[in-house]
Amino acid sequence: MKKIILLYLLVQLIATYAGGQIAGWDMDPLTGGTNDYGPSPYSPTTVGSNVIIGGLTRGPGVGTSGTGAGNAWGGNDFTATSLSNAVTTGDYATFTIKAQSGYTVSLSSIGAYNIRRSGTGPTTGQWQYQINSGSFVNIGSAITWGTTTSSAGNSQSAIDLSGITELQNVPSNSTITIRVVSWGGSGSAGSWYLNDPSGSPGDDFTVTGNATVLPIELTNFIAQEKEVHAVQINWSTASETNNAHFSIEKSPDGHAFRGIGQVPGHGTSYATNHYQFVDESPFPGLNYYRLKQVDFDGQYSYSPIVSVDFDGGRTSAVYPTLAKEVVYVSLPGDRNRSTGLFLFDQTGQLVGTQEVSGEAVLAEFPLAGLPPGMYFMKIQTAGVVETHRVVKME
Repeated sequence: MKKIILLYLLVQLIATYAGGQIAGWDMDPLTGGTNDYGPSPYSPTTVGSNVIIGGLTRGPGVGTSGTGAGNAWGGNDFTATSLSNAVTTGDYATFTIKAQSGYTVSLSSIGAYNIRRSGTGPTTGQWQYQINSGSFVNIGSAITWGTTTSSAGNSQSAIDLSGITELQNVPSNSTITIRVVSWGGSGSAGSWYLNDPSGSPGDDFTVTGNATVLPIELTNFIAQEKEVHAVQINWSTASETNNAHFSIEKSPDGHAFRGIGQVPGHGTSYATNHYQFVDESPFPGLNYYRLKQVDFDGQYSYSPIVSVDFDGGRTSAVYPTLAKEVVYVSLPGDRNRSTGLFLFDQTGQLVGTQEVSGEAVLAEFPLAGLPPGMYFMKIQTAGVVETHRVVKME
């Protein structure tokens, strides 16, 4: 038995990718030429152990007309005037990162890189990330690409990703999308590239991080409304290694999580174990939950995110909860008074109101013109107030 355990631990140590570069692209093979700004997607030249990397891909608004530069990958037509406009028109480049089955991936940095732009090319850019199909989140502040318009390009500093919790210990059933949005070009022919100014061998654009063996085998994880005042969370494991405890974390938007409780683990176990936790103070509307599994040595990993729409005895409904232009408010038809709809942003500022007659059972509430983010819809009828959360998408 001791030999089997020692062999298992040795396999665990070998299977853990210690860290370093997990993705890289060499721009030297790209020759440029008429309508040639590099393939889309452009597959990485380096892929680390136990990760799956998607190629560099141009957004739908990036053009490839004219003559592309050699030793560079990019495009043109970055004439949007702001970040939001550039997102809408598709003026961005993306790539994806995913752990292989049985692993989690953590990102450390985007390495120092070089941006080449033409005189009429975009002046400003913003790096962002997304987990699965959630909203894109800015990484740091917007970047000024620089004034050099020759092949020497403009050197850019490395970008630290290690402090972004959502990009650490991402399980294999979640996909990380990284994109860089560019805007401010003064002409449609204005170009932008990830560039190798020297034409030297080796990767010119890199991502560092590590992929680690999952410390638990999670077979089940669900959240369900329990009676009127609580949400019950259940999960099961088929095996555990060095598992000290689970921290249950909750979020109103799927991004900002906080711990709401802790359940002890079973250390090292090869039997099926079942767990349960009850959230007695759920938010009205959507609640997002995840598990933070913590080892005895302090190492940790995150589970996939699950959600539950907590009703709590409400009689009205707001849908869809993720919307761009409009949401619909469903109201009971037996009201004898009008109903007030009040939309507040996260700071508590009132940003929109509407009055609905007592006979109406469905109201349309516009979101156009509001910035992306989370909002709270308060529905008031004769002193009775219900609150729903709404996320305005980009």
